Amino acid sequence: MKLEKREAYPIDYVSELLEMYRKGTSLDESTFASGCGHRKSIQQKQYQEMQGYLEHLKTMGAI
Repeated sequence: MKLEKREAYPIDYVSELLEMYRKGTSLDESTFASGCGHRKSIQQKQYQEMQGYLEHLKTMGAI
């Protein structure tokens, strides 16, 4: 997947990227590892980091 570099990322664009990443990696959120003693996959870490960015954009947009 090739992404373009932008100065600003609209919420809709990041939401679309997140969905494309989830489908491209066949991630199922119901099987995510959590808790002590469980290791997260690289894909899960990246997906959750992108979710954090999206939430941050949503809170910044609400101000």
